[in-house]
Amino acid sequence: MKIIRIYGVGRSGSTVIGAYIAGRILGAIHVGEIVRFDSPPLIKQNPTCTCGKQICACSFWKEVDQDSYARVIESIASNGYEVIVDSSKPGETPTVDGVDVIPIHLRSRY
Repeated sequence: MKIIRIYGVGRSGSTVIGAYIAGRILGAIHVGEIVRFDSPPLIKQNPTCTCGKQICACSFWKEVDQDSYARVIESIASNGYEVIVDSSKPGETPTVDGVDVIPIHLRSRY
């Protein structure tokens, strides 16, 4: 299992880049800003998936335990994905046993 983690500032295009990368790798999924699901207050602020449905109604996210980053990763891996593209941007990627992290750092030109 591998995580491609995209770091950068807000509005840097990381979501578009993440979706593009995941679309080019067999067995990959782009999960957007997965780090948000490690924080219940953030879930309440942004309760919709990129599919447009509420998190609780989305067929993907209702399978995911939202308690921690590691559990989210394990849940996604259990669905057969080999590569997770995460465009969370800030912070460190939490350590998950058995997972290789490939960082991509986006630079602002300003």
